Amino acid sequence: MDKPWDRDELPDLPHPSQAEFRAGRRRRYGQTNPEPIQDPFLEYMVKTRAEPFFLREEYGHKWTQNAKNGENDKTAVWSFCRIGQTTTLYKNRYRIHIGGEHDDFYDPDFLIYNDVLVEDCADKVWIYGYPREVFPPTDFHTATLLEEDDQQVPSDMRNGILIVGGIGYANDRACRNYWRCPWLDSWASSGALARREPPHYGR
Repeated sequence: MDKPWDRDELPDLPHPSQAEFRAGRRRRYGQTNPEPIQDPFLEYMVKTRAEPFFLREEYGHKWTQNAKNGENDKTAVWSFCRIGQTTTLYKNRYRIHIGGEHDDFYDPDFLIYNDVLVEDCADKVWIYGYPREVFPPTDFHTATLLEEDDQQVPSDMRNGILIVGGIGYANDRACRNYWRCPWLDSWASSGALARREPPHYGR
């Protein structure tokens, strides 16, 4: 079976309706840890890697002229075109994308994300949101897959993804700890993020 990431061309899908664009274009934080999000606009953006700029043109969506920080700009359009996002391959079938940012502060669609997006080789997409206080928006972090049979890590850390560091928004930079993002075959029941304090080493 072909993997989406091996294809030369991205799928040419029908564009979302105006109503779907308006309902789905804003970044939202999860209400639970995690919150599965089903949204046709977000799935379209993931599958096609569409740029927000062109969607703005198509749907006539204007942005505030003084928007300098997507954290406070309610006109920003959700995007999967990101930098500083990690992608982890799991069982040669799933791609697990964590966080990342779209462009930079000068862009009207600048946002830093705290979501987890999963793609499989059958073109299915899962999107998970998290409360901001549980998992602050992060970019330029690391994501390390800790497999179930890895004897070099503590048993309670296995079978998950360890998220370390990151930049994020300025107000969040004092809380860059570790997070463990569990990954089992059933993500929806095991995708809760758990913050871990960094270890302290003596001299």
